[in-house]
Amino acid sequence: KAQSKSSPFDWMESIAQIRPTITFTLTACAAAAIVAGARAALAWMVSRRRRIEMAPASKSTAPEAVPKEPDHLLCPVTHMLFRDPVFVVDSGNTYERDALFGFWRQTGDSRDPLTNQRLASRDIRTNWGVRREVQAFLDAHPDFVPEGWDSRQMPAPDQANVLPERPQEAAAWQQGVEQPEPQEVEGIPAAAHAHCAAIARAHGGVLPEPLMHHLAASFQVEVAALQRVFGRGAAAGEEDDAANAAKQAAREELPATVRIHCDVAAQAYGGGALPDAVLQQMAQALNVDEVRLRTAYGDPNRNA
Repeated sequence: KAQSKSSPFDWMESIAQIRPTITFTLTACAAAAIVAGARAALAWMVSRRRRIEMAPASKSTAPEAVPKEPDHLLCPVTHMLFRDPVFVVDSGNTYERDALFGFWRQTGDSRDPLTNQRLASRDIRTNWGVRREVQAFLDAHPDFVPEGWDSRQMPAPDQANVLPERPQEAAAWQQGVEQPEPQEVEGIPAAAHAHCAAIARAHGGVLPEPLMHHLAASFQVEVAALQRVFGRGAAAGEEDDAANAAKQAAREELPATVRIHCDVAAQAYGGGALPDAVLQQMAQALNVDEVRLRTAYGDPNRNA
């Protein structure tokens, strides 16, 4: 058989016939590659996210900066942070308690360390404002131990408030020997009594009721004990005792018959005193000076 002659364009026809297959195959391969790449990228992102979430928080290795101690909280003698700040009553300046006592021991003279002013007394008191500021500074820096401190603990306030004045006691202080102080004054711990007495003097000798309760809680003292010593009842009691003594003396100066009549009348009215109108009538009836009778039996709080 005679072989058919092939045309030069036969291969183009063959390609044209398989072109859809080639296009489909290439498209499928590209899509598969895109999907595989997307899956790999997604898997990498998920894996990285999990590693970040599961990894412990990294800690900074840089050392924490040392906080700057406020200048106004530094003792002018030691130049260190106040730990037991006290102020000198006569000068008003504040010092570290041990530094102040050490200065007085060393010099043997009652002078203010800053001003060199001679002091009338060596009476000191805890500076509560500075003490609270120091505690706030420590609370703001919980890992900080101030220079010169062996711990972060602040000592109890008002341990020893007055340096002894007598020569033999002053000499003992200079030698570093502390004299024993009284444990209690009027049934109240000595430190609490001294503190309350200083505050009472600033309030006219009497502690206000809210302040009294605050001090009782601070020093763990019974409120009744503070009321007995620093309350208005104590001051009023002293005044009443003096008034009663004067009234009794005035009665003893009256004639016996006058005292008998007035005592009976005063008991009838109650309280041992007579109203003004009755005093006037008794003075006229008994022929007694009304001023003397009023001193002996009058009551300034009772109206006629």
